[in-house]
Amino acid sequence: MLSIKRILCPVDFSEWACRAVEVADELASRFSAELLLLHVIEPIPLLGGAAGELGPESFTIAAYDEEMKRAAEVLLKETRNGLKQSRDRARTMVVHGHAASEVLRVASAEKVDLIVVAARGRSGHHLFGLGSVAERIVRHTTCPVLTIPCTS
Repeated sequence: MLSIKRILCPVDFSEWACRAVEVADELASRFSAELLLLHVIEPIPLLGGAAGELGPESFTIAAYDEEMKRAAEVLLKETRNGLKQSRDRARTMVVHGHAASEVLRVASAEKVDLIVVAARGRSGHHLFGLGSVAERIVRHTTCPVLTIPCTS
């Protein structure tokens, strides 16, 4: 029988990701599993200039990244507090990098037993089956993945 002790749910704060969180919450409750809510902050593509500066002197990529991290941590805490069943067994994590790569890295590092992911997120890709991030996760992970369909 499949033993599920740790569930990873990537969250981009889209309505579809919120649905995936609901499913992950239910599964974590049924399996008495830990639920890890993960948000990945994507890098800003640079079009020239210094690596740490872009535009006005008051703007730095480091400051932008830090503000994005603070905002994501607040939103993840709100998401965690909104869990109906597994709040006490849930934790949050914010990382920087490319979404699919970071989800796969965290899944391996945290030894997760299941990834619950929305089939599409903020990027949309409604003309294709799975979103590009979900597709890469499904293709390259070593653990089961439950994709939550996105219906509008």
